[in-house]
Amino acid sequence: MTTKAILSFGFRSLKEYQPVTFEKTPVPVFKIGTGNGWVDCTVFHVLYEPMLVLVPFDMAVDVAVFQHTSIRIYDSQNPQKITAELSVSLFKSIAEENANLCFFEVLEANLNLSFLKKLYLKRIYNFSLKGPNFMSVYNFGIYKKLAALFSFPKQVWLVSIPSPNRNQHFPIDLCGIVANLVIIGVRNSNKNMGSVIVGGTFYISRAAASNYDKIYTLGKFSNDGNPIATIETAEMAFPDVICDYRKLALHQKLVFENQTIYLCKSAAIVKLNDKKPLFHMHKIWLLDGEKHLKVD
Repeated sequence: MTTKAILSFGFRSLKEYQPVTFEKTPVPVFKIGTGNGWVDCTVFHVLYEPMLVLVPFDMAVDVAVFQHTSIRIYDSQNPQKITAELSVSLFKSIAEENANLCFFEVLEANLNLSFLKKLYLKRIYNFSLKGPNFMSVYNFGIYKKLAALFSFPKQVWLVSIPSPNRNQHFPIDLCGIVANLVIIGVRNSNKNMGSVIVGGTFYISRAAASNYDKIYTLGKFSNDGNPIATIETAEMAFPDVICDYRKLALHQKLVFENQTIYLCKSAAIVKLNDKKPLFHMHKIWLLDGEKHLKVD
């Protein structure tokens, strides 16, 4: 990454967490340390405060070996290249059907960036201090964790909660899917989500990249009085900003001070169209990613 590239208008104009999509969605590669080496795993970012990632294991796996370990994140376009390494500690494990859901707290993130990129990341961080922030504690160490967890494509979802008066819809980027389980993280300030009781049902959908600007107007955001078209289904009316939907039944809540994890049982996916799904990535990882389609 050259100084000229960093200073180019095209790169500087990218959003801090840039909307992207792909012709073919890549499958991120992760490995977790066992003490004797590294094994493949699946990682989902499910909470910001505390910073938690979910790693599902087969029931036969002894998770005791993962009490304190590391997770390596590989470049989604070059699976031989490590982008970041997370130092993690096992926070909680839940035996659920045929999977052991292990939640790890991210203690530290080391980023595989050149010296120049590290300087530029610090510059982006300093600039971010001037804007609004949803984290109750925010420093450069936390920012590096965020950059690491946005080094791979982070999918954007739309949560829809049926209501007799007005259906509620809002975007999230904290979600893990393990077989027929869906695990999401939502801020406690979201009263609509907080009102869903165990056994209650709602919906989750993949956001469409072509409608990313409309996605941002949902939830607590204002849409400036411009109504969003809807898709009428047998289940409910959804905003016309999604690719598909699935019905969820709330199974369990893990409540924290600022956010809550919702463990849900999922029905089958109902496909609505062939739109490409929306993801976010931190801009520091995008300069060399020729296969990323940046959403303008």
